[in-house]
Amino acid sequence: MVKFWRRQSLRSGETQIFTANALVVVAASLITASLALVLEDLFPKDPDDGYVVLTRWAVGILALCALLSGLAWRAWLHRRLGTLFYVHLLDESMPNWHERSLRAAHDSRMSMRSVVRWVDLKQRTSGGVIDVVEPCHEIGAVIEEAINNDRDDTGYTVAPNMLWPMALTVGAYLPHPESLRLLELLPNNTEQQFALTARPRSRTSAALSRLDGRSHGKDRVGVWLAFGDTSKYFSQEGFRRFGVDELHLISYRGGMPESGGPPDYSADELGHLGSEIADHLARIKAEAGDRELVMIAMAPKAVVLAVGWHLSQHECRFFHGTHLMHFDRDSGSYIPMRVRESQPTSPPLPSEVDYSAPADESDRNPEQPSDVPEARPAEPETETVRDG
Repeated sequence: MVKFWRRQSLRSGETQIFTANALVVVAASLITASLALVLEDLFPKDPDDGYVVLTRWAVGILALCALLSGLAWRAWLHRRLGTLFYVHLLDESMPNWHERSLRAAHDSRMSMRSVVRWVDLKQRTSGGVIDVVEPCHEIGAVIEEAINNDRDDTGYTVAPNMLWPMALTVGAYLPHPESLRLLELLPNNTEQQFALTARPRSRTSAALSRLDGRSHGKDRVGVWLAFGDTSKYFSQEGFRRFGVDELHLISYRGGMPESGGPPDYSADELGHLGSEIADHLARIKAEAGDRELVMIAMAPKAVVLAVGWHLSQHECRFFHGTHLMHFDRDSGSYIPMRVRESQPTSPPLPSEVDYSAPADESDRNPEQPSDVPEARPAEPETETVRDG
C-alpha cells in the first residue's frame, strides 16, 4: 500500500508558515492603506489643502520593509521545512522503532508524505537468496514520482526506514540532489538531517583499510562497512564462510569496530560519508575485476541511502556480481539479498579450504548488525532501519 497524506492540524512547522503568511497579509494591508493616504496628500481635491504628512510616508515605508521581510522569511521556511517524505520498506515481522521520532519530525515540517511497503522476506527466499528486486524498484519509482510532483518552491527531506541493501538501491532513484536532504531518525524523538550533496572537503570521515588477503586472489572480495555500534559483534573471521580471501574495512577514520562505540556523528560528517564511502566502493569494485564482492554493512540507513545515490553517479556496475548480506535474526546468519536484477542468484558459498576453517565465536551468533548508530538489543537488523 502506498499512502500519501497531509495532516491539517497546526504543528510547529505550520505555525511558522502561518505566522509568515499573516505578516505578509498585514504588511500588504498597511501598504494599501498608507498608499491611499499618501496619494490623497499628493493629489488633493483642493490645491490649497495640499500638504504632506510624514507619518503616513513612514508607515508605508515600514510596511513595505515588513512585506519584503515576510516574503523572504516565508520563502526560507518553505525551503527549510518543506515536505518530509517517509520511505518505509521492512519485513512484516519487524517492529517500527521510530514512530515517535517520525511524529516529532512531522510536527516540525510543513507537510509529510509517506510511502509504505511491507514484505515477507521468508516467502521471498529461494535457493538461499532473498529476492526483493520488485518491491525495491517499485518503491524507488514511487518516491521519485512523489518528489517530482511536489511543489517547486519547497525543500525535500527523505527519511528512510528500510534494510540497508534496500536503501542502497533505492538511493539511486532520488531526484533533485541539489535541494534534497536526508533525515536519520534517532531515539528520544531526535533526528539528524544532512544534505545529499555536500561540498567537497580535504578532511575525510570514511577511511579504507585492507584487513587481510591478497589483492590478486582468486576468491571473493569482502567489504565491511563498520559505522554502527553493532559492528563490535562481528569480526573479519565471519567473511570466511563466504569464500572471501581479501577483506576491505571502511570505517570512521580507519578505526577498528572493537576499539569502542561509534562516534556521535555530526550533520556535516553524515553529509560527507555518502560520497566518501561510494568512492571507496567504486574503487574496490574496479580493482576486484571479475571477482565477486561480499558486502556487510552496519551504518545509518540515511547514509546508506546517500551511498546508493553517489554510487549511481560513478561509471561502475557495482551491483553486478555483488552479494549484499542481510542478517536474519531467526536463523542467526547472513543471507544474501537481491535488490537488483544484475546481482547473483545463488549465495556465496565458501571454498573447500575455508569451509573447514572454524568460525570465530563472535561470528557464530552476531548481534543484529544494525545500520543504526544507536544500539538496540531487540533489533536484529543491520541498521537503524530496524526502526521501521
